[in-house]
Amino acid sequence: MKVLIYPSDMSGCSYYRVLEPAAAACRAGVDASVSYRFPNRLKPLPNGIDKVTGLLEEFDADVVVFHRPLDYRIADSIKFLRKAGIGVVVDLDDDLLSADPSSLFVRLHSPEHNPRENWQHCIRACKLADVVTCSTPAIERRWGFGHGIVACNGIPPWVLELEHVGGGGIGWSGLTHMHGGDLEVVGDGVQRALDATGLSFTAVGDGVDVQERLGLTRPPKITGWTAAGEHYANIAKLDIGIAPLANTPFSQARSAIKVLEYAALGIPSVASPLPEYIEVAKEGLCKIAHLPDEWVLFISAAPWSGTPSANHLREIVRERHTTDTTITTWIDAWELAQANALRRLARAQSVSPGQQT
Repeated sequence: MKVLIYPSDMSGCSYYRVLEPAAAACRAGVDASVSYRFPNRLKPLPNGIDKVTGLLEEFDADVVVFHRPLDYRIADSIKFLRKAGIGVVVDLDDDLLSADPSSLFVRLHSPEHNPRENWQHCIRACKLADVVTCSTPAIERRWGFGHGIVACNGIPPWVLELEHVGGGGIGWSGLTHMHGGDLEVVGDGVQRALDATGLSFTAVGDGVDVQERLGLTRPPKITGWTAAGEHYANIAKLDIGIAPLANTPFSQARSAIKVLEYAALGIPSVASPLPEYIEVAKEGLCKIAHLPDEWVLFISAAPWSGTPSANHLREIVRERHTTDTTITTWIDAWELAQANALRRLARAQSVSPGQQT
């Protein structure tokens, strides 16, 4: 089975859902590769729209995976892939329809703002696909259209071997423009925890607005932005992690990747009571805080990184949450897509030319 995987962009989402799964699939013996150029035939029309007329002869794959396909040309190409007997998988890691109306994503990719690249084309692609792989059950329920499979985010195995540097105190990994209203759910809990423990606060990322949103009395340390995959070295500077999320439909569909990243580095964490965080909390990977008082309590009582109880976090991730473990679900989904495509091709070939419509 030859699998070609197409990222939506160069973001962290593509890292989790495309780049690392492709690498894990290769480690598992699958012929999987990533491409940024889809070889379809395009005919420019006078209105500026490109009409998809087919696939280039150079195209060679058994299964094609499109991560978050918003471009109309991708959705328009799927019928040619299906006709050629190629399995089609769409992969999603966010509930796009629940995105905050004020977010950058909505401003860039709503049908009203961008008729050529928006979530309506993604819906069309999901309906046409053989399989839709989703990062969480909530996304599968909304976007699976009867052929969805939950393929969870995982941690690259090499992260478990990284040294935990520590010394950064309490911290958060992320970019505030992707987390509108999330940091505010802690109230004054983080600042009170800083006062109680004497620790500093570190923002893993660009640090924009982190002080204001958390209500910190002093500016946090800021690691700066790094490319996805390189950010683990900065997370390793934390001693205790936080994963606050506002209780919104969009956040209810988010994966537990942030807690998994902390745990993979032996960092205890405290998270909001959202579905996927609650699930990993059952495994002992984090504490769940509902109110500011609980944020204070659980942060202040967290085991120090490097202690036996904190090191145990790495072992849980190693056993259940590395990409070498989760990739089996992805491979199953790709094989299902290939099987569907082969059955479709066999049916088409069994129909005589006079019977075809």
